[in-house]
Amino acid sequence: ESLMGEYEKIAEKAKNQNVEFIKTKKDAFISLILLEQLSASQAITKDEFKTYFEGLDADLKANTKGKKLAEKLTLAAKVAIGQMAPNFSAPDVDGKMTSLKENLGKVTIIDFWASWCGPCRQENPNVVALYNKFKDQGLSIIGVSLDKEGEAWKKAIADDKLTWHHVS
Repeated sequence: ESLMGEYEKIAEKAKNQNVEFIKTKKDAFISLILLEQLSASQAITKDEFKTYFEGLDADLKANTKGKKLAEKLTLAAKVAIGQMAPNFSAPDVDGKMTSLKENLGKVTIIDFWASWCGPCRQENPNVVALYNKFKDQGLSIIGVSLDKEGEAWKKAIADDKLTWHHVS
């Protein structure tokens, strides 16, 4: 615990130094690299990432790495909490293409899970209880599986009594 505390202090100091560098060296290519690293390690929030990126020199934002980070910002904004999820389609348990748009309720949860994911499976009884409580009021869930094995996926759906729409 003592070592973890020391590590956290060092990590915070390094983060602060990198942020200060980005703020003061708005035209340095290394600022893009530092910003990318801070974002990837989740040392800064998405809002901080956006603020620091927008503060960079226009020429820096226009280079290849700058464009890549700008695209990351655009994509993050599309899937941010509170934003409408982009529509997608995938095969359901019968192999029929099903889209998010076809399965929207008043409130829709997109549940990413897999049959092999222990924490996902442990949470399923809570999701089932939530669905059963609110489905008559317009709650919809679409389960998006990360499974590669169709049979394991279908068995988990049956075993866990997941009665909403599923795609993989």
